[in-house]
Formats: sequence, C-alpha cells, structure tokens
Amino acid sequence: MNNPVQVEEEATQENRWPDDFGAILIRGLVVLCVLGLAVLIPHVYVRVTEALAHPMLQLDNEEGALLAQAVRVAQGKPLYRELNDYPYLVGTYPPFYLWVAGSLTNLHTPSFFVGRLITALSVFSTGILLFTIVYALTRQIFAALLAPLLFLATFECYNWSAYFRVDLLALALTLSSLALLLGGSEKKWMHIGAACLAALALFTKQTMYSVPVVSLIALWVWDRAAFRRYAVTFVAAAGLPFLALSALTGGQFAVHTIWYNMNRYHWPDLLVWAAHVWRFYRWWLLAGLLAFALLVRELVRSWRPLATIHGTLDAAASSNPVSTAVTSRAEQELLRTRFLLIACVAYQMLSVTNFLSLPKAGSAENYLLEPLAAWSLAVGVAIGYGLRKRTAAQSDSWKAWILLMAFLLALHAVHLHRWEKVIFGEWKRPTPADFEAAARLTSELARASGDVVSEVAAYALFAEKPVLFQPFIMSELARQGRWDESRFLKDIRAGRFTIFASTTDLFSDAYTDAFTPGMREALRDTYRLDRVIQGGHLWQFFLYKPRASARPTLPDTIKER
Repeated sequence: MNNPVQVEEEATQENRWPDDFGAILIRGLVVLCVLGLAVLIPHVYVRVTEALAHPMLQLDNEEGALLAQAVRVAQGKPLYRELNDYPYLVGTYPPFYLWVAGSLTNLHTPSFFVGRLITALSVFSTGILLFTIVYALTRQIFAALLAPLLFLATFECYNWSAYFRVDLLALALTLSSLALLLGGSEKKWMHIGAACLAALALFTKQTMYSVPVVSLIALWVWDRAAFRRYAVTFVAAAGLPFLALSALTGGQFAVHTIWYNMNRYHWPDLLVWAAHVWRFYRWWLLAGLLAFALLVRELVRSWRPLATIHGTLDAAASSNPVSTAVTSRAEQELLRTRFLLIACVAYQMLSVTNFLSLPKAGSAENYLLEPLAAWSLAVGVAIGYGLRKRTAAQSDSWKAWILLMAFLLALHAVHLHRWEKVIFGEWKRPTPADFEAAARLTSELARASGDVVSEVAAYALFAEKPVLFQPFIMSELARQGRWDESRFLKDIRAGRFTIFASTTDLFSDAYTDAFTPGMREALRDTYRLDRVIQGGHLWQFFLYKPRASARPTLPDTIKER
C-alpha cells in the first residue's frame, strides 16, 4: 500500500512540527488514549475464548437457527424454499458464512465452535486491517494503533465477538476490499480483487453496500478505466451468483434475503439507539465529527489549482522538462490524495446509513459494527494525517485541530473506564446456572417422544430433534401477512409438539415478539405449563406439554424436508 495523502515528496527538518509543548501534548494525549483503550481489550479476549470453550451453549437468540441452517446446507438440503411446510426456517442471510461454517461442522455432533472461530478470526482480522490501512496512509504508529483499539473497545464488538453470526466476517471482508482498493489504486488486479471481496461481503450480509459504493465514487474521480473495471467485476461477482441462486431456488433466494428481511419499523427506536450511542461514545462521536470536518477541508483543498497547493512550483519554469516532470508527478500525488480522502470521507458518511436499520423489528447493535469501524478509520487517518510532517505555515492551524481531537479521544478513554462494568460487565457472561439450565433443557427435549419446538433452537438440535420452527422471524412474517400461520396453529391445538419451550411465560402478559398472539392463545387452549428451568444471566426456560385431553390426530413426527 502506498504512502498516504502525501502531496509533498520529502519534508526537510524545518517543515516538521517544531518540538514545542503543543506537539508534545498532542502526542502524549494520543499515547495515553492508546494505552487507556488497550487495557480494555482483554475483556474481548476473555469473551471470545469463553465462547469457544463452551460451543454447546447458545449465547444469542438466533445462533441456534443459523447453526441449524448451516447443518442443512452441509447436508445438501435446501435453505431458500417456500414456507408452505416444515421446517419453517427463513434464510435471512446470503449463504457464504453458512457454507463455510456448515462445511467445517461435524454433522454428527454439531456445535457453535466453527462459526464462533470464524467470528473470532474476523475480529482479529478487522483489527489488523484497520491498523494496516491507517498506517499505510499516514505512517504514524500510534494513529494506526488508535483505530483498531477504538473499534475493539466497544460494547458492539465485545458482545458480537462471541456469536455464531455473519456480521463480523462480513465486516472483515468489506475492510479487506477497502484495504486492497486504497493500496492498489494503480494496479488492475487489486481493483478486481477488491470488487470480488466486496461482492463476497455482500453474499455474507446483504447490508454491506457501503464499500462498493465508496469504491465506485473514489475510482470515478481517480481513474475512469479503473472505475469501469471495478464496476464490471463487482456486477459480475455479485449479480451472476444472485441470479443463479434465484433461478435455482425458483426465486426463493431473493424472497428470503430481501422480501422476508423487510420487517416492520418502529421509528421512535431511533431515539433509543441515539441515546445508546451518546451514552457510551459521546466524546468519540465529537472527535469523529472533527475528523470528518478535517478530512473534508483537505479534500476541498485538493481541488484547488495545483499551483495554489504547491506555492513552490514556478509557473515560469513550465517549459523546463525537469520542472514539467516534477509538476506531473505532483499532479499524480494530488489526484491520489483526492482518491484517498474521498474514500475515507465517503465511507465515514455512508456507513451512518446503517443506523437507519436499527428501528427495524428484530434489529440489534450489530448494525453499529460497520459505522464504528468506519469512524475508527476516519479518526485514525485524521490524527495520523495531522501528526505527519506539515509546513510551518500550516502547523499552528493543524495543531489546534489535532489537539482538540486528541483531548476528546482522551476523554473517550476515561469515559469507557467509567462505564467498564456495563459495557464489559459480568452480566453478558454465562453462569453455572446457565450451563445447568441448557443441559436440563437438552435432556428434556431428548427424552420427548415426538416433535418439539424450542425458542432457543440449538438445544433441539443438540437433542437430535429437527429444528422445525424459527420463532421470531416466522412470527414477524405472520404479523405482516406474509406467511399463513394456520397450519402451525392447527398443529399446536392438535398437541403435535410434545414439548413447547420458550424463554417467556406465554401464559402471562409478558412481552415477547417470538410468538404471535394467535400462537399464545392456541398454546393456552391445549397445553399446560409443565415446569420452569431457572437460568442465570442468559435465559430461563418455560416448558409446556399437551394437556391429557389433547389427542393428536396427526403423525407422531414431522418429516423434515
């Protein structure tokens, strides 16, 4: 990857920042921020290693359904199919993560280990990529260290680093694409590689659109031939597999990954998420806005006439071949500066659109992962750009910007330590009671004579029972009228399922979006609460069994398709 945002070729000693108190203070604040964030990273390490050490414990609501889908993919069973019969599972995500996890999972004893290992490696890769990009663009070691530490020391990274979920692999792939693009703006194979990685990220999680859009915008400014090369490659790498999968599944691939993902929106939730961001990241947010302003300022500067940027160029010497060569070289560096600045500014800005997905039913903080990574990158580049050698005329102005940013980031590090027990607290870690509850539920499901429904799907899978129903998304589709729940309601009323396990007391008025009111009513009519299995930090389980009066009129077990 080439040296950054670098219009000047070599700076003499007098062009460097003077070693005065301001420059020393800036570097000191950045170093303190790096150290303050670094001491929080062991929390992420502990969470990742604990998740890998206990691959038979489900930690997130949807992990079990994704594992069941990965197993189906490995068994050669269809994932994207019409929802007119069991199993009622939705292929919410594109298949790449499921293909990789499923192909490496032991089908005789499935567990979360492989998928969580992929997530752990993705977290590590994301940190390395953020460091690499910032260092390559700025050659400032502490600015490069700051970027990954800002991202890793977040609740979102800490929480999702333990899950069998697609999000962090998708982020690692999209940052790999960005790294190739920024490092190989003049190399054809890197354009092709960046486009293929961006398409792969899109086939891991369909909301990873920011980097391909940013790449097209930046390449349009840099080199139209490179723009066309990237665009053609990306359209082919993303469009052809999409069309092929849609054709092979009778259009169901598009239906599952697009239509079934259009959940209801509750727009007031934006205020809840805005409060979440402000609560934990207020100082970083302000520093990020300063970074954005700084990078935009430099981008505007780069559009001025070349002679305005480089006052040392002598217009009268334009007829001199040597001077002309220097001017041409400076013009190329200026164009590259524009390319890099556009990429950083556009990515920081476009990533924020992920925030609009947060009010969608079923959404969680995973939609903040890419914005947090993009803002980490922008802050790192801005700090590094400011710490780089600058001309004496610019020195005082730059020091004011960077000093304020460094001060805000230092406040951010202090603020995180104040919230450490909330962000990285014990409340997210399983207790012995959680392990005992999981074992008891698995045992109960394994002893059941017929089909079962378990809201926490992994324990049905571990009990060697087919996962027949994916509660939240199927209930959401029923609420929107996109799926007819009558068959499922009929089976509940017929006492089809020998155990119906939920994490909420469905006989009470307690809120849950995992089951529709019709499902709860059918359960009350036919089932009784058999027992409650108390858990720890994760879940407690309510086990319902058919009343003695229920007489199933259907076959004992459902043949899984």
